[in-house]
Amino acid sequence: MEGKVNLDIRDIKTIRTALNTLLKHQDNAHLMDALMAVDRIEEEYDKFNNHTKSLTYRLDIDTSEAQRKLKELKMMSGCISSMLNEHARQPHVRIEFDDIAGVPKVWIDGKRVDDPKDSGLVELCIDWHTNTADSPHKRSYAIKTISHRNDKFFERTESQETHG
Repeated sequence: MEGKVNLDIRDIKTIRTALNTLLKHQDNAHLMDALMAVDRIEEEYDKFNNHTKSLTYRLDIDTSEAQRKLKELKMMSGCISSMLNEHARQPHVRIEFDDIAGVPKVWIDGKRVDDPKDSGLVELCIDWHTNTADSPHKRSYAIKTISHRNDKFFERTESQETHG
């Protein structure tokens, strides 16, 4: 029966082993021809396999844009990280004054709200008392500022209140 059969190289090695075993038991010209055919198949396979192992591939990719974007991301990441660290260390509201008759300096989340260049403090109210056993006290603050941009004035109030 003649025809084409697809064989894996492992099948070829199995056939070689079987042909060698048969040749030990009987000397046959057809078996010798088959064994020589197997040898040729293995040689061709080895040539092909060695050829593909020696191939080298060169791939050139311009990564300059990706490297530039990565550098930008690292810089932004560093800025965000330092801002988060700075924000984590500072109080929400900070008030400083040396003289009760002077204008206090006020910061909210690290930004000075009474910056003389573009804003001013209008009102600062703080109501704070220690709680007692029979009287919890309300605590509150209110900070009113005014700022100007393009000849327009804006008023802003920051406040918070708690009970007991």
